[in-house]
Amino acid sequence: MRTTTNTRRGRDHYFDLVRAFPLRPIRSPGEHADATAVLLKLAKAKPESEMDVGERDYFEALVMLIQRFEQSHRDSALPKLTPIDRLKFLMEQLGMNVNDVGRLIGSQPNASLILHGKRAMSKAQILKLARHFGVSPGLFLE
Repeated sequence: MRTTTNTRRGRDHYFDLVRAFPLRPIRSPGEHADATAVLLKLAKAKPESEMDVGERDYFEALVMLIQRFEQSHRDSALPKLTPIDRLKFLMEQLGMNVNDVGRLIGSQPNASLILHGKRAMSKAQILKLARHFGVSPGLFLE
């Protein structure tokens, strides 16, 4: 069993971090903003390679909680959208533009036509997009 108060390199700061900002499920945009601020503060304080074991464990756990909230928030918004709007939403989440989608599917003109609703996505394009965004291909079907 690992001790959480001392390590070979010195003090383990896990419990200090938990006392300052407890690790629990994120349930609201406000909690998400708070958690993200704590994560950014930790990331700016020192490189991960210089963190003690407790700091790294806390950092990783906080990242997972933030990702879980973001995934559930993204998934709850997607079903209400059309396939093109879902694509646009996912693009926005990753800061992508039409040129990025064009490179992904192999044709910038086709990407533009798809995003303007003038061309349907092919099965191959749907599979590439689903793989890239880590979603079900069904999200891009009518």
